[in-house]
Parts: sequence; C-alpha cells; structure tokens
Amino acid sequence: MPEIANQNNVCRISDLSFTSCLVIWSLRRGVHQPGNAEALKRTFERTFGADGVDDALMLFGQLVGGLRRGLKLPPDIRAPEDGNVSYQEVTLLSLLAAFQHQTPTDARRLIVRMFHRDQCEAFAAVAAGFADALLKANQVLPPDGRGEGTIVPLSPRTRPRKKLAQPVEPGALTAQEAVIVTGIRIWVRALKQGGSPHAVLRAHFDEWGVAEATSSLNAVMNHTGRCATRAFDVRCPKCPGVSADEARVLSATAAMQRGDRVAAMGLLLAWLPSPVVQLTIAALEGLARAFTEARAELPQRRWRFDETAQLQPGTADGAEDAQRPTLH
Repeated sequence: MPEIANQNNVCRISDLSFTSCLVIWSLRRGVHQPGNAEALKRTFERTFGADGVDDALMLFGQLVGGLRRGLKLPPDIRAPEDGNVSYQEVTLLSLLAAFQHQTPTDARRLIVRMFHRDQCEAFAAVAAGFADALLKANQVLPPDGRGEGTIVPLSPRTRPRKKLAQPVEPGALTAQEAVIVTGIRIWVRALKQGGSPHAVLRAHFDEWGVAEATSSLNAVMNHTGRCATRAFDVRCPKCPGVSADEARVLSATAAMQRGDRVAAMGLLLAWLPSPVVQLTIAALEGLARAFTEARAELPQRRWRFDETAQLQPGTADGAEDAQRPTLH
C-alpha cells in the first residue's frame, strides 16, 4: 500500500465501543500484518463462532481488498498499536454502522466520497455483508460508529465533588484506588441488572471529578466481559476485600501511570487473549491518563495475585456474591 499520508486524528481508541475497537483492530491487522492470519482467525472465531468464522473471514478479506483497490486518497489505516483513530477509519466505522442501522443511503454517500466510482458498488456490497455478519454475531456498532451513544445522567448532582486526594483508613486502598474498584463493581452490577453500565460509571466518576475516565474503564470492562479467557472475579460493591483480578486492574493502571506498558500488558494477559490486550492497553492508557491529570497517582503495590487480597477485615452483606466470579 502507498505511504500513509493523512495523519489527522479524530479520536482515541479508548473512546471507541468494543465492536468499533474490534473492527479497527481487524482492519489494521489485515492491512499491515496480512501474514499473521492465525491471530485474526482466533479473534473471529470468538466473535462469529465456528459456524460463521469462514464467511466472516472471506467478507473481511474482500473488505481489505476493496480498500487497497478503491480509495481515492492514500490509505490512513494506522498501525495496530497506534492509540489514535484516523478520519478514514472513523468513516469506515460510520458506513458499516449505517448498514447495520438500516440507513444504506448514508453508507453509500460515504462510500462515494471515499472510493473511485468504478469501485463503489462492489465495496458497498462487501461492506453491507460484513456489517450484517457483525450484526448476526450481536456485534452492534453505535450509530456514529464510535462511542456508546448519549449518556443520560441518573439524577442531577446534589452533592459537591469529593476530593480524590483524601486517603482512606491506613492499610486500606487509597481514595483513587477505591474509586476504580468501586467503578468496576457498579459497572458489573448495572450490567447484571439490565441497566446502562456506561451511565452509572459516568455518574460515579463525575462525582469524584474524573469523568474523563469513564469511556476508558467502560472499554476495559467491555473487553473483559466479551473476551475473557476465564472467569473474572469482581466482588459486590459492599465487599471490604479486593479480588486478585480487581487488584490486577489497579496494578496495571499504576504501571501505565509510570509508563511501564510491558508490565501493564503482562497483567492484562492474565485474563485476556493477546489480540484483545492490544485493544485494551489503549483504554487502560486513557484510564491512567485521566487519573494522572487529576493528580491522583496510584501507589505501586506488591500484590500477591495467587491469593485473594484482603485489605480490610470483616464481611459484607451478600457475602456469597462476594466470592463468586461475575464476568466470564
């Protein structure tokens, strides 16, 4: 492919929904690492299932081929590890979303804008087929192809923002650690109750003055809920202890605040497959950056991950739920 010319950034990977991340990661692998077909196949098997993986791979191959042949401008499909999303990539998400949301006219308008005239119909047919395959696999793109949609506050704020700098009891979690752990737990609870995890998380982080962290932790939990290779242990909101997996998220976030990407990726690999870690590390970077900008550094702890970390004595209501893995 020609040299990438357009380096205009539209948003961050950490701002995308899970399905949008999946599409972008697949496109980047297909364009820049076509020889690594096995990693892409494993991801597609998880997404489309054994019965749908072959058709999805065929459609995806045709999609990448259409990009190579038909784009009017030099392609701006970024490297897999790039944390930014280009205008072309966002436009591709938007046109796939338009096919999913039954607005094919909008999709074709975008295609005409991006592709040479003699390639438009062929690419439209392939894009519509791949969008439909995603839909059948319950991978629904947001209407604009990117975020989670409009965030509806749970209620007007009635209390002033709390201060992240205020520590909790000695030997327990710091305030910033507790904010993240509580965010994980209320996200899971909202999911189990059929609510909006993103909205609940936004209200929680907004109360503590770190609303910018919402999309990042939401993405980490979305990736975990969809792709974890084993049960992921999340305790109930009242549990006084911390699970090993909750501690791993804290430790990975602290590592990213120190710029230790390798350590953070190693922690994520404890429950996520390698291709998904490549997506999740960008979201984790966004989480760490939001807390750093709020001057809320997480401490470096030497967790014993082979044991469940207990930072406070006692039991909470719903102790049975506290011991049961909730994401798998």
